[in-house]
Amino acid sequence: MLNRNCYEAALNAFLTGGAQGIEGARLAHGFPALHKDDLDSPAGSVYGHAWIEGKINGVEVCLNLTPQILTNRLTFYMAGKINPDYVTHYTESEAFEKAVMTENSGPWTDEGDLRHAPGAAFVYLKPDPNGEN
Repeated sequence: MLNRNCYEAALNAFLTGGAQGIEGARLAHGFPALHKDDLDSPAGSVYGHAWIEGKINGVEVCLNLTPQILTNRLTFYMAGKINPDYVTHYTESEAFEKAVMTENSGPWTDEGDLRHAPGAAFVYLKPDPNGEN
């Protein structure tokens, strides 16, 4: 079952040294797709998620905290069917400021996109039959 703890886990790791060894580490918020049905959400629906990105020895990587997986960025994005156009990155100072200002660990947005709405555990989007989402 999916839960919102990925935001808290990723933010805590990011701000407390859990990204050590990852060059240029940034906190990422984005939308992977479900691989199978989950409760009332069909496979292919997207959900909000948080992880850490950066480089190790020049290779772009993603550190997922729930569950803990370190893999190359291309594999992570392909496996999750993540559209990079809908991924938001935060520096350490930006993430700290957002957490303090909103009093939560994410998701955050300035655009008012409901998929990022603070307090919404998950807003699932139904798959577009034309494959455009």
